[in-house]
Amino acid sequence: MSNEIYNGSSEGFDYLIDGYMEYSKEVIGRRAIPDIRDGLKPVQRRILYSAKKNDKKAYQKCATFVADAMKLHPHGDSSVYGAFVLMTDSNGSWNMPVFDGMGNLGKVYSSNPPAAYRYPKARLHPNAKEYFKEENIFNLVQSEEGDGVEPDVLYPSYPTVLVNGTAGIAVSVGTRIPSFNFCDVLDLTMKYIKNGSLDPVKDIIYPDFPTGGVLVKTDSEVAKIMATGKGKLKIRANVEIQGNEIVVTEVPYGKTFESIVKAIDSAEIKEIKSAINLTGNDSNGKVVVVCKSKRVVNWVLMELYRRGILQSVFASSILVVNDDKPYILGVHGIIAEWVKFRRSVILKKFETELNNINSELVILDYFIRLINNKDWRDTYVAKATKVSKKDADDYLHEIFPDIPDDVCNWINGRAISAFNNGGRYLKRFSELTDYSEYCQDMKNNPDKYILNEMSELKREHINSCPRKTFISNTDYKFSKIADTEGIEDDSPCVYTLTKDGYMLKTREFVKDVDVLCQFRGQANSILVGFDNYGRVLRLYGSELAFTPIGNEGIYLPKVFDASFQEDYHILYMCICDGSKKMLVYTDGYVSFLDTSEWVGKKVVKAVSKGVNTAVMDKLLDIVELDNEDTPQCLLCVDNSGKRMKVGLIDTANVPERGRLGRAKVFSNSNIDMHYLKGMSYLDVHSNIKNPDDYLGKMMKVTDETFTGDVGDVEDGKYLEFCCNLE
Repeated sequence: MSNEIYNGSSEGFDYLIDGYMEYSKEVIGRRAIPDIRDGLKPVQRRILYSAKKNDKKAYQKCATFVADAMKLHPHGDSSVYGAFVLMTDSNGSWNMPVFDGMGNLGKVYSSNPPAAYRYPKARLHPNAKEYFKEENIFNLVQSEEGDGVEPDVLYPSYPTVLVNGTAGIAVSVGTRIPSFNFCDVLDLTMKYIKNGSLDPVKDIIYPDFPTGGVLVKTDSEVAKIMATGKGKLKIRANVEIQGNEIVVTEVPYGKTFESIVKAIDSAEIKEIKSAINLTGNDSNGKVVVVCKSKRVVNWVLMELYRRGILQSVFASSILVVNDDKPYILGVHGIIAEWVKFRRSVILKKFETELNNINSELVILDYFIRLINNKDWRDTYVAKATKVSKKDADDYLHEIFPDIPDDVCNWINGRAISAFNNGGRYLKRFSELTDYSEYCQDMKNNPDKYILNEMSELKREHINSCPRKTFISNTDYKFSKIADTEGIEDDSPCVYTLTKDGYMLKTREFVKDVDVLCQFRGQANSILVGFDNYGRVLRLYGSELAFTPIGNEGIYLPKVFDASFQEDYHILYMCICDGSKKMLVYTDGYVSFLDTSEWVGKKVVKAVSKGVNTAVMDKLLDIVELDNEDTPQCLLCVDNSGKRMKVGLIDTANVPERGRLGRAKVFSNSNIDMHYLKGMSYLDVHSNIKNPDDYLGKMMKVTDETFTGDVGDVEDGKYLEFCCNLE
């Protein structure tokens, strides 16, 4: 029998495959993955719906919410309670929580568990109302347990799946959705509704995690998340330096204060005296790292970043369910699908409203026609008061042959006083008529309703939804191996190379100088560059003192024994991190400089045969490679002729000829490139029509060359002019 089971043609094997597929569908569609429409997993939806249905307004034991949800959710109390605590404001896991908690419900930044559900209390949060504005049109289905009904999906008034984020693991697939700021999501959604589309480069929003922290600004990765749902984001703890102490006030998302203390203890960094978790004494959480002296504090902080103790990477992978089917979508795709769903809800909402209004208007129309005709009214009143209700009913059928019986019953049930002047019914008829016109307008223009609704939501929450996660332009790159034997100054600094050849080493960026290169590093970084003689230059940051305010710094031509050369100048300088540099020349050639050749080597100050010396006067720009910001394409502009020409280089296809050789990347001759801009494939296809026509050759620019607002590619430098060419 065992042989038959694993025979691909056997009934047993087919049975296993079918069972596995059914189980996979069940877990993906009905357990672990959130629905794109309401952003909820089934257990969360059942908790929220049962709480709304049994809402008593006051605080109730959490056990009550668990018990109510279990009537719809047959998977055990622990799973229900585990999902419930994450939905409370006390826990802090959601940017827009739907329960107001009281008591120990755990903390997103702590590994300490919540109290048993018989102790804490909760009630519905005002935020929950946004899920139930169209409660009367919910599509109710039989619950999984067969004990009552439940909605197949709730109808929130904004894309909750983006605001609250989530994570889940199903069979063979998983989802990890970053959370975004409430107002940012509203703005982006409204922009999509107004414009009908979103630009993959310009229309981006940065995640806003409930634990705060510091998010390193990486436009390329965020653009990927916008377009595909996949991307990697670097998050650091929020810290304060107080003397010889590093105070951690916010943790990277996914970490806890307890895990940070444990990791520090395990790291055995000898410059750390102790790490103390003060979360129990501070409602917001706090860890204090005590260093042995003030001198090593910056070094210790960098080491904690390098080891991933105070820094983490969030790998986004947006998988959602729609109509029980899984979809991988980017943020823009999520918004597009949600708006489509919201439009259908609004259409259904006002169709239902119009049906209800029309039913009541039919009744009121007969009543008003009756009282507006004095003879009809007096005769009806006389029969109703002096003869019988039956005669009055017969009379109604006489004057209104088509009158429905339920309308007759309604009229016959009115007090006689209502027939004198119509009473409140005339006012009601007028109100319903106006409301009917409004409903018809909204039915015809659902986007108008959605935009008004979202604008009101933003006004309501604008002051209560500030960003929690700070966005920083500062990043730190570390070598894989650090020297921890001795203490060197590895604190962050800024290196500035002026056009006159002076190198400044400062704590912050220098202004009011004629800058050639300016970049971040550490005080003990090794620098690499080259001069107009083609020499590769090496400079040790540890040998440079910090530049006093107002000083010019170190004169590098003297350092490299070339100050006697009148035409000597340094072309480029950067951190020697082993990355590769692409040298682009004005004549349409490209060469490469691989700095990994000098990483970790104690070489002379200058390598004489570094790059091709014959063409150094034609050097246009240096492009950084081997990092997350490496451009996929280079947009080149030739302004040497009567008409401007544009070409594209696909960086992946450029052959390497060694650092002394060059590769021709354009088929044209007599090229004199004046401008270069690194772009992603997404940038290229968003801004240039038929970009393949420009690969490897220069094409004359017309006003039809570009699409979109190409001025944003480089603030109008050349490209704005290109758009306006006749």
